Amino acid sequence: MQLRIDDFTRALCGHDKHIRQHVSFVVDTIARLCPRALSSQTSLPQNFFERNARALYEQATTEGELEALCECWFYAYETHAKQHPKLLSPKRFFPVKRQLPLISEHMPKLERQELLVDMLQKQLPKAHKLASEIRWMMLVLSLAQHLDIRQTQRLKALIATPLESYIILSDAKRAVVLLEKDNVVYLDAIGLLYLRKLQSEASHARYVKRIESVFHMWASHCFQSTQSALLTNITLADTLDALSFITRVPANESIGTLPTPLNASKLMLTLSGHHNFDFIEATEKPKSRRRRSFEKLQTQIKEKSAQDYTNIAFQSSVMRHDKDAMQRIRNALTEFSNKQTNANRNTVHFKALRQQLLQQINDFNHDKNNISAVAQLIATYCIDLFLYGSAWKQKLAVNTILTYLSTLTTFASSAWGDEALLQSAQYDLEAQIELTELVADVISATDAPDKQSTVLNFLQYVSQTSAIVLFDEDELEYQGAGLINVRAHYIAPHDFDTACHRFLNDVNSAERRQCIHFVRLCYALGFRDKEAAQLEIDDIDFSTNSAYITKHFKRKTKTAIRRVPLCFSHPQHINTLEDYIADRESHGLTTVFDAPVIASTLPSFIRTLREVLDDDTLVLHSLRHSAANNLLFQLSIACSARLSSLQERYSFLQHPIFSATQIQYITSALDACGRSTGEFFPVLDTLANLLGHVSPTVTAASYLHLSDVLMFELGSGRQATFSADSLSQLMSSNNYRYSLKKIYQRNVGKLDDVAREALRFKAATHGLKVKTQIAHKKRGVLPAPTLNRIAFSDYIRALSDYKYRSHREGGNSLLRPHFEKVAHALNIDFATSIQAHDFAVWQRLYERFSHIDWTRINRHALEALHDALITGKITDKRTANRYLRALSLLGLRRQKINIIRGKHNDAQVRDWVELITSSGHTVTLVDKDSSQTFIQLRPRHLRWRPWDHLNDLLPIVLQYINLCEEGEVHHEHRA
Repeated sequence: MQLRIDDFTRALCGHDKHIRQHVSFVVDTIARLCPRALSSQTSLPQNFFERNARALYEQATTEGELEALCECWFYAYETHAKQHPKLLSPKRFFPVKRQLPLISEHMPKLERQELLVDMLQKQLPKAHKLASEIRWMMLVLSLAQHLDIRQTQRLKALIATPLESYIILSDAKRAVVLLEKDNVVYLDAIGLLYLRKLQSEASHARYVKRIESVFHMWASHCFQSTQSALLTNITLADTLDALSFITRVPANESIGTLPTPLNASKLMLTLSGHHNFDFIEATEKPKSRRRRSFEKLQTQIKEKSAQDYTNIAFQSSVMRHDKDAMQRIRNALTEFSNKQTNANRNTVHFKALRQQLLQQINDFNHDKNNISAVAQLIATYCIDLFLYGSAWKQKLAVNTILTYLSTLTTFASSAWGDEALLQSAQYDLEAQIELTELVADVISATDAPDKQSTVLNFLQYVSQTSAIVLFDEDELEYQGAGLINVRAHYIAPHDFDTACHRFLNDVNSAERRQCIHFVRLCYALGFRDKEAAQLEIDDIDFSTNSAYITKHFKRKTKTAIRRVPLCFSHPQHINTLEDYIADRESHGLTTVFDAPVIASTLPSFIRTLREVLDDDTLVLHSLRHSAANNLLFQLSIACSARLSSLQERYSFLQHPIFSATQIQYITSALDACGRSTGEFFPVLDTLANLLGHVSPTVTAASYLHLSDVLMFELGSGRQATFSADSLSQLMSSNNYRYSLKKIYQRNVGKLDDVAREALRFKAATHGLKVKTQIAHKKRGVLPAPTLNRIAFSDYIRALSDYKYRSHREGGNSLLRPHFEKVAHALNIDFATSIQAHDFAVWQRLYERFSHIDWTRINRHALEALHDALITGKITDKRTANRYLRALSLLGLRRQKINIIRGKHNDAQVRDWVELITSSGHTVTLVDKDSSQTFIQLRPRHLRWRPWDHLNDLLPIVLQYINLCEEGEVHHEHRA
């Protein structure tokens, strides 16, 4: 076997030209560094390809060379693996978003950065001597550098926002500025001082409107004596880019604009712990021009089903209509780019291109080209982006659209090329799952994160616009490929604990305690509902302190089976989980959870959770969103010592899972797994692995709703030193200014970072009049759930154990004397024959019995119903009253009740009809040749399963009532 240039050319044939053109470079590089990879070898080290991957990748100087090297090195590995199957796969080292090296031709010149920073540092101490325009611009640029603001529009919006609308988080020593579109700027003390000084300038409003011209005045003043060509004709945008270059957070550069932040009210709830922010108005924003135009393009797509297309699958082979359609779009865009080199859209060339592209869409819609459904979706999506822009940018370049087109056609060829599978998926669930697994696999194989992001955005478009089934949204997330419709949800740990406490305090039954274990796993470890539901006892290993997700039946990617350390969960919850699993194992059970129990109790928990947070949009998957953000902060605090003070700042971090003890526990557990924490620990990659995602791109795009808070706290401005003279320059001239300067000079060397920040924040907020100032909500320790009496479901279970498992150890020993007296007369056989599909009905009934206040009148109602079951009818009004109350106690409302009307009893019939209808039921009169008028006991058409077992159930309920009246019997468990 000899690998030649033709082999590598075939390996790259499905890639873009800018990758294929580097095949000669790839062959030369491999031949120079790893010649053994090009020929057959009798033996190879097991880690040969893994060990040499990095050295090869470092030879690349462009993205195209890097991707070509990666693909060809994998091709060589796969070729040799046929002969040596034990070879280890080479690793790929891609960030979330590929960035140019720090030292590159595109970076701001180092000399320019030094000159600008030096100029600002010299101007601040003598700010009072500068002209008004120069001083104002100096403060603006210093603020931008301190807060890492690089966009001119964002900077203008911040400095134009009046101080009165700022939200002061007094305990956090931070301020929050809410801009438009849920855009948020966080301020520390220094940033707030800059803004107060800025807005105190008499001409501040006028300078904001003329910010570009004021900047040029500042630049002319500052650089008139500087001969450096780097500062000639410098713009405000160039200056902002240069000032923030050396202070940027690398992680923030990686994830960029991918995360979806929380809306303003949810953010304030998270940071402060307080609900009800009336000052934040949730008004619906008008649709932008881009969105209205976008809807015009998708209208005809929505109206077409699978039957309206000749084919669904994308046909990428030569001489196919799909290939021709994509090439027509490429040709049109390329021709425009050649004619209009400056990409100006207010020209004849752009108008002609627009008309040509819209005509192509019209042809596709009317099937004049016989293209497939997938091809039409790709074409419409790319044309829409070019004509009307994306949600982040109005005007996308031609090269960007061509790259999107190439990425999506390559993806569609691999994921949606099987016509038979696509046709079956339109009506068959199994085919949908198989198709979704294929889509997830192709996303996983798309190693470039920017391409993954392109594909995910397109899938969201498909979900919103097309009636054709190309994947299942829920199954796609289960396969680790992310969410199509992102819910920006976060539940703070205190609120989650409150919901759990309230849920158990309502009815503390074994079923509800099982549900609590279920939701705790989802909340602490980020399990999907399917993953948690399918856990087996062997999947949770307390000796290694890990949970193993193994229930992926067909997936073969590295994320299919994963190990999740339990260290991220509260230690007390781990202990109770261990006791719970040990109890199930002692009863011979193999699964961690019972599907009928979770199905019947989970809706009640979600209702409780929604009540606690006053948010009707919360769903079970919101727990996974919350887990992702909690894990992000837990890992970040464990890896960075400077974040240790965060717990004192924000309400959501003032929980034991973020405490120093818990962080040390996490650090030790990760060290035991061979993942030592530190400044270079791959937090985002580890987080993606814990959540079972194919890449950090998916995690960032779908789940990280609090990343902006973390990036702000990681910013170098939070660790910046600030002298007493600089602090004095930013304050108004009054006695407080001079007294504070003396205090700051005297104590700054003695105080730690937190105390210094507190002193600066006190100065920044002195005399500041704002509408909203928030202190953290004080959180107390939640008491244990009240156990006034045993839950009825636990009573039933204990009775069953007593009668059928008396030889087993355990059970509630306090109930044994009670059962010795009454169990012989009670029949519990019905409880062992309850079907899974009926479990929810029985569970609701059991919870009703646990809730009811068993007064004498309620007890008599059940006794009357039990006595009437023998005869099947009711003949007197007193019993009828008790019967109707018993129906209400059982939860049977709005029933159809038969009255058997006898002869000459019209007055009695009228009384009974009035009685029954006043209770909310309807009456059916049945005439029979009978001397007696009576009520038929069983409601008409009743299909309620427990009714057939009331003869056995009601005596048990009555004994349960006796037990509750005798005294308090508590559970033997730890909640």
